[in-house]
Formats: sequence, C-alpha cells, structure tokens
Amino acid sequence: MVTGSDIRQALQALSLQGATLCVHGSLRAFGAVEGGAQAVVDALVADGRTIMMPTFYYHSYQACAAERLIPRNGVETGSDPDPDAPPPIPYEPRNPAHIDKSMGILPATLLRHPAALRGDHPLNAFAAVGPQADPLMASQTPMDPYVPYRLLDENANAWILLLGVGLDRTTPVHYGELLAGRGLFHRWGAYADGRVVETLVGSCSEGFPKLDPHVLDLETRHTVGAATWRLFPFHAFVHRIADVVAKNPDITHCGDPDCARCRDMVAGGPG
Repeated sequence: MVTGSDIRQALQALSLQGATLCVHGSLRAFGAVEGGAQAVVDALVADGRTIMMPTFYYHSYQACAAERLIPRNGVETGSDPDPDAPPPIPYEPRNPAHIDKSMGILPATLLRHPAALRGDHPLNAFAAVGPQADPLMASQTPMDPYVPYRLLDENANAWILLLGVGLDRTTPVHYGELLAGRGLFHRWGAYADGRVVETLVGSCSEGFPKLDPHVLDLETRHTVGAATWRLFPFHAFVHRIADVVAKNPDITHCGDPDCARCRDMVAGGPG
C-alpha cells in the first residue's frame, strides 16, 4: 500500500522541494494508494512546490467551417462540419466538472484543490497550485496556450514528472514541436458566457513514445509502489524534442495513414 508519506519521501529524494513541476500521471499505475488521488495531490503540492497539470475539456468544441478552410489544419480542407456532431457544452472555467475524463483522476483532483487556479482556454486549459500558480495560469490565452510552458522553459527549477505514464501523455512535447517551428491547429470553443472563440491546440500525441530514445540521457527514474516515475529537466527536455523533431519530422507520426493531424503536423502545421 502506497502512502502519502511514501510519495513525499520520493519527492524529497529527488530534491524537488520548492520546484515547479509539470505533472502527468496515472493513479492506477501506483497500485493501491492509501487516501487515493487526494493523497497523491496533497503530497505533490507540499514542501513549497508548484504543481501544474493539463485539465483539458473537449466538450466545448464548436464545429466551425473556418477551420476547414485553413491549409494543413489537421482536418480535411473544404469539408463541412459533421451535422451529427453533438452540440458543445459551453466551458465554465470555475466548474471542476469541466474536465475531460481522459485527463484522469489526478488532474481532476488538483482542479478541486481550494487553491487551484486555471488558465484561459476553453479546450486546453491548465490548472496549477502553488507559489508560481498565479503567473503561470494568468499567462495562458486561447490563442497562446503554451505560454505557461514558455515560463517554465525560463525557470531553472522546472521539471517534467511522469507518474506511471509515457511520452504520449506528456504535453510539453507539443511545446517542443512549437520550438521546432511547427504551427498549432485552429479550433473554436464555446464559453458559458456565450462567447465562441478561436483557439490554438496541439497535435496527435500517439507517436510521441518514439522520442523516448532521444531523451533517455536526460531522465531520472524512481519507483513508488508499482509506478515508475520519470523526471526530466524542463528546459533540456523541450529543446531536445525541438532538435529531434526539426531533424526528423516523421518521428512524431502515430503511424495511422488516415490521421489528418499527424499528416499536417509533420508537414509543419497550418501554413
């Protein structure tokens, strides 16, 4: 049985007191955890750390003909929106239920933390708790979703911490794509106040594990319960990803020949 004390001791062993951590994780990967997701989140946010996680919400997506007129936009150019697509459920940033189930229980639990702050993006908002949460979350906008990553890139004590998950769950890879010169896809999202806004979002991530061999030398591993933790320095990681993607664009392709997002992102994204 993993306890909150076990997790705090692991974080101390990795010298992460006071660090800013971009965390992606799976509660299930740990095995049994006393206190569940809440115990994991409480341990993460202790000792002066700032914890940031993706809290994406896809139900606010508003189908828009304009996105199909933009070349290399991860959709079939010139096609009409799907008439059978469900209507959007407008996004309310303060509503902790407005997070996609695919994000997992750890981000959902962080979002319910009384000190949690959330960025401004109807589809791809981040949430954070800790001393650096305010500047990080205040920086995100619908048309510049990765500004929080830009701030972490400038922070010498910023890290990526993977708790039992792989690079296909590691959103900073998208920022590395951006550093490599790729463009982000245009989508539209609906807010609960009636606004429908243009946004930028990242690509398909299913092919990202092919980047593993290129970041192994940056990685520190630790085991807690059944979960393998993978720790990367944020700056070195995203710039390594950028270098690899720039030299070998096909490496991020998921392998599905019908994946429009991979096809267009490998070509550089919207042009």
